[in-house]
Amino acid sequence: IGVAESSEYRLRYLDERDGLSHNHITRVVQDETGMVWISTWNGLNRYDGSRFVCFTSEPGDGVALPSDRIRNIELREDGNLLCLVEDRLFLFNTQTCRFEGLDSLSEAEGIRKMQEEHARAIQVKNKEQGTKRQEQGVKILGTDTLRGITRDYRDRQGNRWLVDGNGVYV
Repeated sequence: IGVAESSEYRLRYLDERDGLSHNHITRVVQDETGMVWISTWNGLNRYDGSRFVCFTSEPGDGVALPSDRIRNIELREDGNLLCLVEDRLFLFNTQTCRFEGLDSLSEAEGIRKMQEEHARAIQVKNKEQGTKRQEQGVKILGTDTLRGITRDYRDRQGNRWLVDGNGVYV
């Protein structure tokens, strides 16, 4: 873990060398137990503050994910995660740590909402918005080491999670 300290911030950079399953991160959320969930292009990662655990589809697990490229996640009120994989929605049960298929038409609204969120995230990557986001990240953290910030999330402990194309700054 790379660490940079200033009088105001302690900055850690987490990537594949720290156990993250892929450096392309699509979303960061935190559940009520304090676990941070990170969707990537190679599975769903759970971070407990010291280590990552990665969840991907497994042969014979009864759920046919089209790939392990998770495009978006959303935390549900019950503590489980809706996961957008390609253009299909799956449930990740945080108690059993298994993916489950969703066939209900009532989930169609969730798919539409998550696809729109994914489309907005892609737009952030265009040059004008990416530059604006980068400048905001630099000003907020008081450092010029941050480049290409695409996501900004604050957890309940007050930590900022800034995602770039190669990992995440905490």
